[in-house]
Amino acid sequence: KTIDAGQFVPGTDFNDPGAFSNWEAAIGLQYNLYNGGRDQLQKQIAEDGVELERLQQAVVKNALAAAVIDAWYTVLGAEEQILTARASVETTRSQVDEARVRFEEGRSLRSDLLSLQVRQAEAEEMVIRAENGRELALATLAQLLGLDAEVELALHGTDLNVAMLPESFDEALDQAVVLRPELERARRSVVMAERQVDQAEAGILPTADLFARGWYDSPEIDFDGSRENWALGVSLNWSFYDGGRRGAGVDRSKARLDEMRRTDRKAMLAVQMDVKSAWVRLDDARQRLEVATSAVG
Repeated sequence: KTIDAGQFVPGTDFNDPGAFSNWEAAIGLQYNLYNGGRDQLQKQIAEDGVELERLQQAVVKNALAAAVIDAWYTVLGAEEQILTARASVETTRSQVDEARVRFEEGRSLRSDLLSLQVRQAEAEEMVIRAENGRELALATLAQLLGLDAEVELALHGTDLNVAMLPESFDEALDQAVVLRPELERARRSVVMAERQVDQAEAGILPTADLFARGWYDSPEIDFDGSRENWALGVSLNWSFYDGGRRGAGVDRSKARLDEMRRTDRKAMLAVQMDVKSAWVRLDDARQRLEVATSAVG
């Protein structure tokens, strides 16, 4: 430090320089030149995380839309069931009245009258169940809309603008693979896990830094231009032993990657099952509609 302050006296014993006071002011700069690409990988992983959250939002929105549609049509179906049940009550009531007249005239058995009375009670029970089902469906719809369950809802309109449906199951599955955010999220998770493996492996590589430092030393705090010092260089750092921490980190990242690949496969199977179930239900509904239309005719 006496050399830095320009106060070195020739002949000084470096093993016994004596005591001295000194002040130092310095400024330094360090810039990383190379660290195995860890910073870039970290930036890409962060971007993947943002995209994963965006896709998760899309998953939630799709689920909410499907739940609202299901609740809407459950309410409409319950209203139709109420009308049907009430019509059934009126029909069985007329039949009971007619059977009572025949029984009183001695033209039918008491068992016939009792059988029709049981059918009337069952029809009245259907009305109760249908009305309760409608109330539950309305409460479910209100909850999905973020409203209080006691809010009175009035549904108007039954038309749903459905996109052009595919003509075959394979075409439907192809569309789902492209459009379903769950699958894109699973694929993005695999990419993110691969980058985490690369990041863990890059931790084994050395780092190189550019450094610069300038400083003044002065025993009397009278810094002047004749006492400046500076250093400029490149430092290389490489850890040869860390107790196995980096190796364990690589193994952990690879295990995570294997998990994400299995999760991707699971998501694909789940979407396939969704599409298959929906396709079978749609085909079943079409056939039942055709049969019911023929029966009405």
